[in-house]
Amino acid sequence: MPKRRKTSAADSDAVRIADAIGRLANALEKQNLYHRRFLNGLIFGVGTAIGASVIATLIIVTLSRVFSLVGIANFLDPSFGQQVLEEQIESQTPPSDPL
Repeated sequence: MPKRRKTSAADSDAVRIADAIGRLANALEKQNLYHRRFLNGLIFGVGTAIGASVIATLIIVTLSRVFSLVGIANFLDPSFGQQVLEEQIESQTPPSDPL
C-alpha cells in the first residue's frame, strides 16, 4: 500500500508562493509586451515616414531631371505660366478707343 504524504503547512506555503510567482511572471510578461508593442509601432512609424520622404525625394529629383532634359521644365515654371496668361489677356483685350 502506497504511503500518503500529508501536506504540511510548509507545502501549502510553497504552493501559494509558486502561484504568486507565476501570477507575477504573467503580469510582467504582459507589461513588457505592451512596451514592446509600443516601441515596435514607434519604430515602424518613424521608419515609414523616413522611407516615404526618401522615395518622394528620389521621384521628384528624377522627374525634374527628366523634365529638364525633355524641355518641359519651362512649362512648370510659375513665371512662365504668368507670362503666357499675360500674353493671352493682351491678345484678347480689344484696344481702347480714345474719345
